[in-house]
Formats: sequence, C-alpha cells, structure tokens
Amino acid sequence: RVVAGGVKGNTTVRVTTDGNGSRKGNETSGVKNSTYLKSIPSASGAPIVTEPLVVLVNGRSASASEILTGALRDNCRATVAGSTTYGKGLIQSVYELSDGSGLVLTVGKYVTPGLHDIDRVGIEADFAMFPGFEKANEKLLACEVPSRK
Repeated sequence: RVVAGGVKGNTTVRVTTDGNGSRKGNETSGVKNSTYLKSIPSASGAPIVTEPLVVLVNGRSASASEILTGALRDNCRATVAGSTTYGKGLIQSVYELSDGSGLVLTVGKYVTPGLHDIDRVGIEADFAMFPGFEKANEKLLACEVPSRK
C-alpha cells in the first residue's frame, strides 16, 4: 500500500531504480509490477493563507512533517529552508508475538504528490537559511505543480 497525499484520483505507477538505487515513479496503468497509489482527498476552495510559506526543517524532521513539507512544496505553496529531513517514509505496524518477541511489518510507504519517495532520502531544503519572503516568493512563482492525469 502506498499513500500519496494530494494525488488526484487513484493512480498506478511503476517504480524503477536507477544505477544509484534511487527510485523513480512513472505513471502507468495495467502494468505488471506496478504500485497502486491511494488518493487522499485534497482541500477545495481558496487557500486560507495567500502569503508565501517557508517550512523550516532539519535532520530530525520525519514522517508526517516530511509528508506535509513535500505536499506543500509539490503543490507550489511553500519553499523549504534548513537541512535535509530524516527520510522516514514507511508505514509500519508492530505486533507482539506469543513468545514475548515482536514483529515490525512494513505495510506501506508515503510518497509526495509529485511521486517523490522520501524513504531513506528525505526532503532536501531549497535554502540553508530563511531566505526572506521576497526570495521565497520568487521560488514559488517559478514552481510548476506536477501534472496529474
């Protein structure tokens, strides 16, 4: 199970790996070895805040904060300042076994709306320090929201 925040409509992707082990998603349909992305409904209507947003992150930013950061960036709502995030993109369940031991099972992973897999990679910041709202706004104006078919 893969969850992609902001993906419009349920989508199937084929995940390939380049020579460096980086994963790249390619939207497809009916392809063997593909991964199903479950759509999470996105907000409708005008944004509550129209000023440029800057999300501050570091190596301790993980999991849900990375998903929010990725969604805001991919949808051209925010730039990211700080350092690369932790890279926690897996959904795991913990089960206690009858002998007292435990089992951690990966049941899914998160990807950003632009289909970027953050697991073990994290989200790289756009700026090392707060850039000021003028530079942040310039970056947002140059941003293009990924197309969704």
